[in-house]
Amino acid sequence: MSTTHTAPTESPAAPLTRRIDVLLAHYGESHQNPINKAIHWLCVPTIMFSLFGLLYALPFPVPKSVWANWAVVAVAFSLVYYIRLSVPLFFALDTEGGIYSKHCSITITKF
Repeated sequence: MSTTHTAPTESPAAPLTRRIDVLLAHYGESHQNPINKAIHWLCVPTIMFSLFGLLYALPFPVPKSVWANWAVVAVAFSLVYYIRLSVPLFFALDTEGGIYSKHCSITITKF
């Protein structure tokens, strides 16, 4: 027996719900287990860090630098996705990323 998760549908009489509200409600419903939460807090950042490292290592069409690499392209696309979902969420992510990058600066060497 397989179950599929679908976003709630709006009835004509119900007020319109923003997509970000639907996504956050679904996330909240599916992340109630404390073990699941702990795994996500540990593993999601680790996976993303690894993904960005792999993307940085891929050959890039122009000479690679801190700002010209596939990891930056992926971050740019994700920020466009978040600004389309919610402007306040975008600025929260952008501000957090800026603060994090100032405190965790890493010298990137050429491969």
